[in-house]
Amino acid sequence: MAIDEAKLSGLVGHDVVGHDGSEVGKLLQVVGDQTGQPVWLVISQGVASTREVLAPASGAELRHSVLHVAWTAEHVHAGPDTADRSHMTGEEQRALEEHFGIVERPH
Repeated sequence: MAIDEAKLSGLVGHDVVGHDGSEVGKLLQVVGDQTGQPVWLVISQGVASTREVLAPASGAELRHSVLHVAWTAEHVHAGPDTADRSHMTGEEQRALEEHFGIVERPH
């Protein structure tokens, strides 16, 4: 079942898995756009790693208290790093969009 993006923030601490069932990590934070709409999920990569990774919030689904994203863990973990997830530069945003195949929608 698709999850309402406005409720994603209430899922901080939940497990996140890829569309193939691969373990991505735990949801740490939801980063919104200028309007406050959730756009990116900040996920801890795992217990043995302190690395945080980003995955798009779009397409996320909640199944049995587990948040599923539309990519594999391998693809999410291979994403580009950002210096400040709350205030990404345009270059960092474009790199993430390119990695996840996100096409900007016209306004």
